[in-house]
Amino acid sequence: MIVRQPKRLGILAPSSNTVLEPETARLLPADGSVTSHVSRLRVVQISDDISSLQQFEIEPVLIAAELLADAAVDLILWNGTAASWLGFNRDRQWVAAIEARTGIRTTTAVMAINEALQQLGTRRIGLVTPYVKRWKNGSSRTIPALAST
Repeated sequence: MIVRQPKRLGILAPSSNTVLEPETARLLPADGSVTSHVSRLRVVQISDDISSLQQFEIEPVLIAAELLADAAVDLILWNGTAASWLGFNRDRQWVAAIEARTGIRTTTAVMAINEALQQLGTRRIGLVTPYVKRWKNGSSRTIPALAST
């Protein structure tokens, strides 16, 4: 009998997100072939003031990613949606910086959503956000499927 080590999914999560872990647990394969491991970033407000934007600076992200690297995760996923209003380049920069610091393959929720929308040929979607109007409008410009509506 071959015993396989489960794949370890490392998740970077906003600290105020209380939905992520229970939902992730429900989505993981029941056979235990994937386990989730969470490191949090302090995110307590979404607004257009400087203290809100400072929550998304790179150094705290890298520190949290290094903690996941300590757990020898196979993939790191940023599970926030800030790139939907800060722009995809922010997520691309985070991915490059995390991979350079940890050596672990990395992706983000927004990049995965965008890829799925493109693969599905999606031309129009509805968007509901908890963001202030400025960020909601940014999301509409950032997500290509929305930009064409």
